[in-house]
Amino acid sequence: MIQALDTEIGALLSVVPTNTDIIFLGDNGTPIQVIQPPFINTNFTETVSGNGHAKFTVYEGGARTPLIIAGPDVASPGRVNDTLVNEPDIFSTILELAGVNAVATTPTNVTLDSVSLLPALKADIIRPTPYIIEEQFNEGTAANSGTASDGVTLRNGQFKLLHFYYHTNDVSWEKFYDSSSDPYEFTNLLAVPLTSTAQANYYALRRQLGFSATFENILYRRSLIPGPAIASFQFTNGIFQINGQYTQLSTNVNTATFPQLASPNIYPAQPSIDYSVTLWRSYNLSDPLGWTPVTNTILTPGTNNTLIISNTVLADLNATNDHAFYSVTPFIP
Repeated sequence: MIQALDTEIGALLSVVPTNTDIIFLGDNGTPIQVIQPPFINTNFTETVSGNGHAKFTVYEGGARTPLIIAGPDVASPGRVNDTLVNEPDIFSTILELAGVNAVATTPTNVTLDSVSLLPALKADIIRPTPYIIEEQFNEGTAANSGTASDGVTLRNGQFKLLHFYYHTNDVSWEKFYDSSSDPYEFTNLLAVPLTSTAQANYYALRRQLGFSATFENILYRRSLIPGPAIASFQFTNGIFQINGQYTQLSTNVNTATFPQLASPNIYPAQPSIDYSVTLWRSYNLSDPLGWTPVTNTILTPGTNNTLIISNTVLADLNATNDHAFYSVTPFIP
């Protein structure tokens, strides 16, 4: 297959003008049935179909794809650049290679979730990319919860956090890896006490993941947890308090009341849809690793068929510095 691909790509490139930039982007991963070391690990059953970090998982074997760019706009060809890239970045890259300003030409009511790679092409510059997020869903259900691989992963330059959607309140459904020293994800750092560097990165990724936290899905439905509405806040005698309104999903929800279009309007039976809200504190907004959790509380859903809006107070009992920044994020254990 590789020989045939090489032959056909060669035939294609032989008729492409020399002033053309070529972007080669591969598919994501190898199917579990034919996965090979080092992406297979028989010590753990971590996917629906068997052992391994393969296609249809949020491990590197399923999330990482090859990307090769060649042509006249690539300075110093033959090099490797460690810029974190997500597939939507190809959109802005192609436009800018064609001389089109992606930001200026995007309608104001459209979110441009794409950043050009031209800095990495024109010079050996690693483009700053705080986070890359990947998701896998509709691979697992309640019937195969022991092997469900549905989940989301968030990675920065060195570390990667994985969180699985079939929530069991079991720490094994959250994993944390050092991608620089453990690219094939054999060692879950959460199994041992974290170093100070790993701890700071874990907090940063956990907080950021809260902005994309979702309830469990069925039939290709994704349900983003609504963010809090801050009712009030106050600082008195070294104590900072945030009073927020939070949306709780009932255990027998009637999704006609849920603010997201989808069909059919049903949710699966779920073992738990409790989730927590965490108050985070930072003293320096320019430091992405400066956030630490202060406190959290569990929002327990009701038993009727509606969404429940409730107020919850989160407090920092040691707000003694001359300044601090706070944020609140949800998280499903």
